[in-house]
Amino acid sequence: MKVKKLGILAILSAIGAVLYRLGGRAGWNTKFRDIGVSACFCALLWLLGGIKGLWQALSLIPSFGLLFAALTTYRYFLPKPKDYKWYHYGLHGFFTAFSAIFYAWASGHWLGFGIRCGLNAALVAVVSHFISKDWLEESLRGASIVGTVPLLLR
Repeated sequence: MKVKKLGILAILSAIGAVLYRLGGRAGWNTKFRDIGVSACFCALLWLLGGIKGLWQALSLIPSFGLLFAALTTYRYFLPKPKDYKWYHYGLHGFFTAFSAIFYAWASGHWLGFGIRCGLNAALVAVVSHFISKDWLEESLRGASIVGTVPLLLR
């Protein structure tokens, strides 16, 4: 990856980290996370050259929507727990990565998509289990969602 693309990756990952944290912080609207991280995801995919045709461009619409939906809840099909466990966060990481299913379908980059799903599930579960500082935990979650976008190009 060229230096310019690494810089873009670093900047958008940092923005995703900040927006994810702001969306979970008291006094801030959750839409900072829901819309902001989804927009960073789509922008990074575009800026890294991942859009090579109409179908890949159109795939960003449902991918944005699915990521938005995945960021609005941690529960999915499980009942709301009194205290979230590592596997709740692992599901959250998985579903945020799974939101790129339409891009994987349009691009044919299934291997990178699968690796990204597994990696995000593991990263979010481990970070949320071992880190107790909200600002760091949420920032790392946002950074992992955006920072793993290059895997979709493989």
